[in-house]
Amino acid sequence: MQVADGFAAKLAERKGLTPAQIRTAVRFAGLAASSEKTPSTHAFKCSANV
Repeated sequence: MQVADGFAAKLAERKGLTPAQIRTAVRFAGLAASSEKTPSTHAFKCSANV
């Protein structure tokens, strides 16, 4: 999974976030980005707009 350069670094700068929260945010962003490329997601978005 890939996220934008510096995404984890920006999160790490935020006070109050634990390393586990940063890893989770990066993992979620990568999964969300990869799911946008699947046809089933497109179909879901189209049906949600009805």
